[in-house]
Amino acid sequence: MPRKKAVKSLADSPPVQELMGMLKENNKDTAGLTALLSYVKQMEDFVKSAEGRITDMQSQLTDMKEIQKHPIKTALTNTTESLDAGVAGIREQLNRIKESIVEACKNAIDSFKKVGITALDKLASFFNIKQGLEAIQKSTESGMNRCDKAVARVETFSKEYHATGKHLKNLLRMIVGKDPIDTEKGMGKPAKHLCATYKAEKNCLGRISDMAEKAIVGLNELGKNANEIRQERKKPAIDEHIASFEKKAEKINAEKSKVVDFKPKQQEELLA
Repeated sequence: MPRKKAVKSLADSPPVQELMGMLKENNKDTAGLTALLSYVKQMEDFVKSAEGRITDMQSQLTDMKEIQKHPIKTALTNTTESLDAGVAGIREQLNRIKESIVEACKNAIDSFKKVGITALDKLASFFNIKQGLEAIQKSTESGMNRCDKAVARVETFSKEYHATGKHLKNLLRMIVGKDPIDTEKGMGKPAKHLCATYKAEKNCLGRISDMAEKAIVGLNELGKNANEIRQERKKPAIDEHIASFEKKAEKINAEKSKVVDFKPKQQEELLA
C-alpha cells in the first residue's frame, strides 16, 4: 500500500509557534502543549519503524524456502498485509490529528484576540483529538494480536517441520543400521528471525499505544499556568498529610468518648 505523505513537523508550524509565544507571554505553562507535540512526534517515529518491520517481514517470507509450498505462507502473508493496512491507517489518523492540532492552535489564537487571556484558561477545549487517539489505540491493539498469532503460527510450523525432518533422518539411519536420533532440533534461524520481526512490530505498536495514552492524559494539562500545575502536583502529598492528622484526631476523639463499663463491685466502691 502506498504511503501517504506526512504533514510537516508540528513544532515548525507557524500557528503552533505563535500559540507557544502567547502562552509564554501570559504566564501560561507550555509544558502541556510541548508534551502533546512530543507524543505525536514519537508516534510518528514508531509508525516509521513499524513500516520498516513490515518491509522486513515481506522480504523474509519471500526468502524462507521452507514455507514456499506450505499453507502457512498464505496465512502469514495475509497477516502481514493486514498489519501493513493497519499501520497505514494509523499514519493517516496521525496526519489528521496533526492537522487538527494546527487548526486548534489557530482557533485558540483567534479566540485570544477576541476575548483575551481567558481563552487560554481552557486550552484543551480547542483540541478535539481524543477520539482520534483512542482510534489509534484500538488499531494498535488489533495489530499486536495479529503479531502474537503470527509468532504462534511460525513456532508451531517450525516445530512440526523439524519433527518431520527428524523422522525422515531416523528412517534413513535405521535403513543403514544406525541408532535413531532422539534430540529435538530447535527453531531454525529463518523462523527465529521472522518471529523476532513480528515481536519487534508488536513492540512498535505497543509504544504507539503508550504515546496515544499519554497524549490523552496530557490534554488535561493544556492551558494551565505553571503555578496551577505545581499546586496540583503537590495536592496528593498535601491530602495525604491532612488525612494523617484527621486519622489521629479521630483516634483521640474515640478514646475520649469511650463508655466505661463498670462492674457491680466497682459501682459500689464509687458510691461508697
